[in-house]
Amino acid sequence: MTTASRFAWLGQFQWVQRLPLLDTQLIFRSDLQLSANPLLVLEQVAVGGRYSVRGYRENTLVRDNAFLTSLEARVPLVRASRWADYLELAPFVDYGRGWQTSQPTPDVLDIASVGIGLRWAATVRVPFPVRPQLEVYWGVPLRNLKTPGGNLQDMGLHLQFILAAF
Repeated sequence: MTTASRFAWLGQFQWVQRLPLLDTQLIFRSDLQLSANPLLVLEQVAVGGRYSVRGYRENTLVRDNAFLTSLEARVPLVRASRWADYLELAPFVDYGRGWQTSQPTPDVLDIASVGIGLRWAATVRVPFPVRPQLEVYWGVPLRNLKTPGGNLQDMGLHLQFILAAF
């Protein structure tokens, strides 16, 4: 496969709306990658995991072409308290479909999940302000796939911790 023979197009869309009900933030996101030729693995789209279809392992499907979409509501539980800048409940629905170019695609084309997350952040004043952020998402896969097991991702859990200094 030569470099000149590969081309891929990636389109992304995101829409965010604040709803008056409980001051909820609604986030809709969608990605589409299309390729006319087979791609190298690093150029393919990973379907499954924290940033695509939660509830599945990272890279459950790796394909030349893919469509990903997600709808998430962020409902504030706590705002501007002593121990939290925010604490939010985040129910979500995720869907991903992936297929190969110019070769047969394995049996599994699409995966979907529903779940809930908890998002927290606080500002801590030490000699300089630091901001820890924690996200915990639990997704329930709507398609049962065999996994090696023994991993938090196999149980649908996705964790992220960020420590920002500013």
